[in-house]
Amino acid sequence: PEPSMFVRIVVDEKDEVTGYLIVICWTDDVRFFGTDPEVKRYLGQVKSRLKIEVEKPPVTEFVGIETHQDMELKVCELKMPKYWEKALTTFTEHFPSGCRERKIPLTVDDEKVLLTPASEKEIVEAKHLPYLEVLGVISYSAASCKPEMRFFVSVAGSRRVGWSKKHFDVLKKGFEYGYTTREMGLMFSKGL
Repeated sequence: PEPSMFVRIVVDEKDEVTGYLIVICWTDDVRFFGTDPEVKRYLGQVKSRLKIEVEKPPVTEFVGIETHQDMELKVCELKMPKYWEKALTTFTEHFPSGCRERKIPLTVDDEKVLLTPASEKEIVEAKHLPYLEVLGVISYSAASCKPEMRFFVSVAGSRRVGWSKKHFDVLKKGFEYGYTTREMGLMFSKGL
């Protein structure tokens, strides 16, 4: 389903599943889970070929995404609060008074601003602003844990080739929404 995700399914002679392994890779970071025999087999194969460090479970973070599981309630939550906090420290000079609390990712008025192209003069005046970098931070979170921000990313992305100070100010509002709602993510549940 995804080029960095590998799945092994083990079946018996009746074609019934007896084991599985799911491995997700990201640069030099790998997370995996499965049935005990498949995990043991996988670790044996990897250790015979590579020098690795194995963290003891539970591993609660993977590429900025925190995983919180409650096996009794049968829920799993994915969220990125530390990711947003680190992102704010990266762009702190653009938020001298800190982040304002935002309850929605994009207003109708802000959408209109983003949909209005910048003039050549405005683009030159704003080219020093880290528009693409801030958009990238928002995009990763929207793709991973905050699907309510995907429309914002789509509209803000229309200014990738040239933005104005007004566009950057709207982008900052989207960032502030992500930061404000950093404790909210995706919730998966069983049986609800």
